[in-house]
Amino acid sequence: MNTHVISDSMRKACAAGVAAAAVFGLSVIAAPTASAAADPSFGQGGRYYYFLNGLHGGKADRETIYGKASDTVLVGDWNGDGKDTLAVRRGNQYHIKNAIAGGAADQVVTYGHADDTVLVGDWNGDGKDTLAVRRGNTYYIKNTLGGGPADAVITYGRADDTVLVGDWNGDGKDTLAVQRGNTYYISDSITSGPADSVVTYGRADDAVLVGDWNGDGKDTFAVRRGSTFYVKNAIAGGAADETFTFGRETDGVLVGDWDGNGTDTLAVRRDNDAPKTPQYLRPSGGAYPNLGKVANLSIEVSLAAQRVYVKSGSTTIYTMLASTGMDDSTPHGTYYVQNRGGSFYNSTEGMGANYWVSWKDYGTYLFHTVPTDRNGNYIVSEANKLGRPASHGCVRLTVPDAKWLYDQLPEGTKVVIH
Repeated sequence: MNTHVISDSMRKACAAGVAAAAVFGLSVIAAPTASAAADPSFGQGGRYYYFLNGLHGGKADRETIYGKASDTVLVGDWNGDGKDTLAVRRGNQYHIKNAIAGGAADQVVTYGHADDTVLVGDWNGDGKDTLAVRRGNTYYIKNTLGGGPADAVITYGRADDTVLVGDWNGDGKDTLAVQRGNTYYISDSITSGPADSVVTYGRADDAVLVGDWNGDGKDTFAVRRGSTFYVKNAIAGGAADETFTFGRETDGVLVGDWDGNGTDTLAVRRDNDAPKTPQYLRPSGGAYPNLGKVANLSIEVSLAAQRVYVKSGSTTIYTMLASTGMDDSTPHGTYYVQNRGGSFYNSTEGMGANYWVSWKDYGTYLFHTVPTDRNGNYIVSEANKLGRPASHGCVRLTVPDAKWLYDQLPEGTKVVIH
């Protein structure tokens, strides 16, 4: 492993520091034409779930264990009893529970392809949630839980848009809203064409949740920043209607009406079975795919979720825990992988890192490991900041994750940061 001298700009970009607080805002603007598409989930995996029956901090109201730590989890009212429960996705199979409990699934259905992006909603207003799969900017919607052809197919927006699902107008039917930066294009029907309303909300890098927080029958937004949640009860401007703290910054977060009282609340998901090896020395998501065999490979960095997503087309194939820049110092935009090196050390800052891969300005902005000291030892206090902003612009990763990208990520791979 060779040690490289770094420039002043790299020193500024890759030095460590302290995270900054966020400012929350919301305003309404005139509506242009809408667009659509993707999956807003974020947070770590795990099979331990902690449920709230109200919007509050403190201890969870209910706990359960279900599925595997590596499962993709969906939330829905699958049987129409007014209570949301869990389903785990494995490939194109869905293992559905009709109660918040462990044990075997109550129903297993097969739908779509293993690499589809999946959305959940009550598309026809019958009180039961079902699935829709997204392929590019085309949506295949089912009104029952089962296989076979879609009941409706629509083409909507752009393939690289992010989509949220909610009942925005209180008519009992879920529809789509598209997020582009901090602008949301809301549709009140499952059709193509112009948005029914458009709002700007918070910051472009906010993590956004959707729920009926006050039980009025209409879904609205909440912003998550770390373990603090800012809840709005209307698509309107002004301060959050409720603010509370729950869980940990690294928790996965789910939204649902767990007790059937008509209001949505939160649940968090954790991997309590994780080995005792420190997080920064472990792969974020298990075995690594061979990037040399991945079609349409790209990297997406979510500043809000503090995650790096490895993608094949529009499908996420691996998720990594990350720390990006304090004070929003990581550049936003689309870049491409450039050069790389085994390690560097910044004597001015007293920190370095291993396995760096540059994606902007040839050695200025990098993916790399958590910081090292002058002797090449990882700095535990800095490593423990994974999952929140801590750098001066670079993207820190666990040691195995950084080495994987160093070994396998091809030059020229697209990197999208938002």
